[in-house]
Amino acid sequence: MNKTIESTEDLFKYTDQKLKAHFQNSEFFNKEFAIMVAYYRSKFEGLIQEVDTEGFDGELFQSAKSQFFNGYYIIRELISNSETKIEDEWFSQPEGLLTEQIPDLIKDLAQESFDDVVITDTMHQFTMKAITKYEDVINILKQIAFDIVCLGAKQAILDEREKRGLIPFKSEMKGLLANVEDLTFINPQQHLSCTVITLEAEIWTLSWWSSIHTNDNKAGEVSIITIPVEDSKKYALNINLSNRIQDNQRKKILEAILFSLMERNNVKREAISVNFAVVEDFYILINE
Repeated sequence: MNKTIESTEDLFKYTDQKLKAHFQNSEFFNKEFAIMVAYYRSKFEGLIQEVDTEGFDGELFQSAKSQFFNGYYIIRELISNSETKIEDEWFSQPEGLLTEQIPDLIKDLAQESFDDVVITDTMHQFTMKAITKYEDVINILKQIAFDIVCLGAKQAILDEREKRGLIPFKSEMKGLLANVEDLTFINPQQHLSCTVITLEAEIWTLSWWSSIHTNDNKAGEVSIITIPVEDSKKYALNINLSNRIQDNQRKKILEAILFSLMERNNVKREAISVNFAVVEDFYILINE
């Protein structure tokens, strides 16, 4: 990305103005940003001494803002590149599918200069300070740094879509948990996708976001059976989650799935029976 239509100063100014506008004027943006920071803060549960919590939380928040800014800037630089043309069709994809593509896009743009491109000075200083004070945090911090850059990039993409006046694709197929033709993120690192849908049952796969390097991206499975009862319906909800998901996140995922089923289908909690399990591995049996 050497040839840009806008100067570095102009790109920086544009990014700064857009993000300031979001923070100052958008309640939705601020809520989503706070949820994001709280999610990544939970990764350090049990690792940070209580006496250090306030200082750590403040530095994490500032580092998150810095990484988010950087991700936004990276996409603005890509868009302003005179040698790059991104078609409207790409921007018009469903939000979940777009989000899943962003980590590979950032990796391609960074290439061999990954740390230099992705990690800001603020994030680097925070990381150096944290690893000298706490154990087992380096990999968490690296993943957080990359994730939040990708989320900043996502915001830039959504803003560009709005700027172009594009209408995102909307699925006609409505599932019990979410839209069938999209990926539905229930937290920053996991999303649901529908693999089976009939009138009587649905099966959804919970997967790790593509930002996470893993040999098996399956994080869980959800099955829902619809049970007709007189003039109403009841549901049997079965949720299996990988033991790689942190303990403090499992309950939140369970609650998010249950809430989605209730809200989308206008059913009360007592109409849903829930079975929940934590599993070590998922296997696919192949007929020979």
